[in-house]
Amino acid sequence: MHATLALPTGRLIVGDPSALFGDAKPLDLALPPGEYQVSADASGLELRLADAEPERWETLASGFDAPSGHVCLLDESALTDFTDLGDEPVDEYELLTERLRAHPGEPVEFSGLVVFPLGDAARVRTLRAGCDRNGRCTRIAAEF
Repeated sequence: MHATLALPTGRLIVGDPSALFGDAKPLDLALPPGEYQVSADASGLELRLADAEPERWETLASGFDAPSGHVCLLDESALTDFTDLGDEPVDEYELLTERLRAHPGEPVEFSGLVVFPLGDAARVRTLRAGCDRNGRCTRIAAEF
């Protein structure tokens, strides 16, 4: 599965789309703004920021539960668009859920988010950053 993620500010948020609220915080990384390819399979996903292969990996987070069965990536600037879609706090996720049901097992782009199914997993086990020899982040990887 492949999708394109727009990062106009370079401030990446990763989480369960059912748990995204206006106070969600981006990762403690300054990524270069741009549009990037994200690929995923049953074991995880990878955001490719540059062609250089990582020489070392750093753990960004030990993981998080994803009771919705999905994980999403978005730029910090898209958070307001997503969380302000509905009249009530759950409306935006209900709209996204309709889109996910219409495209089961596929990545879905919705209001600035890129959402991937976790398959049989209900948790993102770890979130890591891959860096090249100059210390530049070239990959973000989530293991399911």
